[in-house]
Amino acid sequence: MTEVSVRATSTTAGRIVTIAEANLGKHACSANSAGGKGFYTSCTGAGGRPEAWCADFVKWVWAQAGVNVEGLTPAAGSFGNYGPVSGTPQVGDAVLYNYDGHGYADHVTLVVAVNANGTMMRIGGDEGDHTSFSTSTVDRDGPFRSAVGSTDSGQRLSGYVRPRGVGSGNPWIPLTVDGTLGPMTIRALQWKLRVARDGDLGPITKKALQRYLHVTPDGDIGSVTVKALQKHVGVTQDGSWGAVTTEAVQRALNNGRF
Repeated sequence: MTEVSVRATSTTAGRIVTIAEANLGKHACSANSAGGKGFYTSCTGAGGRPEAWCADFVKWVWAQAGVNVEGLTPAAGSFGNYGPVSGTPQVGDAVLYNYDGHGYADHVTLVVAVNANGTMMRIGGDEGDHTSFSTSTVDRDGPFRSAVGSTDSGQRLSGYVRPRGVGSGNPWIPLTVDGTLGPMTIRALQWKLRVARDGDLGPITKKALQRYLHVTPDGDIGSVTVKALQKHVGVTQDGSWGAVTTEAVQRALNNGRF
């Protein structure tokens, strides 16, 4: 994988999460985060009234993030035809439920986090209050087991569909932006730097970071390196790597700007 495709992958996944989160609580006919009404035909697809709109929402989020959505329809099962259907989740994937393998599924949502313990978080449209399609909302749910065949809110998890052109994204994003330089953040950084992902900020990782920042790769993270890092992530260049700098690094990794 080239550096360009790595950057495009993490940026697309980050955009999918950001856009999905920006529409939490929205209804089928709400003003969406892009300033329009609803999500494709969510508000009018049933003879001028709201339709079952889980697929509308996922397709809309993907399209807003720049993903090729050709072939997707308001039917959840169209994501199975868009396929292929995988057993391994990545951030930004569509999640299919009760998929029959022939173009029919009961529901589809989006993966917004993949956890080290084998669970995932998801955001989906047409969830929550199912009194009618007009009262259901965009909700975040989880953590749920990510294994195919497990039960999620009473439905069988059938598999994951990757947005076309995205490929294999950074498995450690999105990170929790907490200012803690822990193993998950270091692994996400190591993935970006293309060194062994052992979660330890050791000499190899430090030198790789320095090369990335175009400073002397001596393995000593001193003020010169830290200032270069701070300039790269857009915070005050004081030469001290504290919580503020780490938060900025975490945001940059999540958003594909590192």
